[in-house]
Amino acid sequence: MITQQKFKQYIEDYKYRAQQDDKIGALLEELCGTWVFFNCENKVHSNFLDLLAKSMGDENDLIDWWIFEDVEKYIYSQDDKCYWDLTTIDNLWLYLNNKLKSKKMTKEMKKVKK
Repeated sequence: MITQQKFKQYIEDYKYRAQQDDKIGALLEELCGTWVFFNCENKVHSNFLDLLAKSMGDENDLIDWWIFEDVEKYIYSQDDKCYWDLTTIDNLWLYLNNKLKSKKMTKEMKKVKK
């Protein structure tokens, strides 16, 4: 099992590397005057994420979702009675380890969600 501290470090390091790759890609595009796909098929990156997901028991691609999807980081119960706040790496780790308590949905949250 990966500790919470190591998990946070791995995610932060991965996000930093991806940001650096984006900057390099933007510079290459500027130099070339056209679109450049830099590092888009990086097997090291995809293998790292796969290994991290497997070691955390992430069968629903939550880590991938958390890193790449630009959405609110909440998971809702099917009956909309409760939710889990995954807005931090720490909460993601807690959720993946079944240690994050759900919160009751408020009427305001239900309105916003719809």
